[in-house]
Amino acid sequence: MPHMLPPDHRGEILREEYLLLLKMDAGALAKKLNSPRTRIERIAAEPTPITTDTALRLASFGSTSGSASGAGGEAATIRRDKLLPT
Repeated sequence: MPHMLPPDHRGEILREEYLLLLKMDAGALAKKLNSPRTRIERIAAEPTPITTDTALRLASFGSTSGSASGAGGEAATIRRDKLLPT
């Protein structure tokens, strides 16, 4: 039987594909999502799992389903005009 890797923590995806991709900190993303800063920080640091509410808020900025169990790469379709200042 082949060795299977554990699934990525959603905090890793949030950190790598949202925060780094958009060059934002947790506070700025939380403000755009109208979500508590500490929630985004804890998810990105990986001790806290992502909630359905947060997944749906993140999905509202892209063409994703909001599924907290989806595969990585979702943030590649972020609508930058909603997150980045003009």
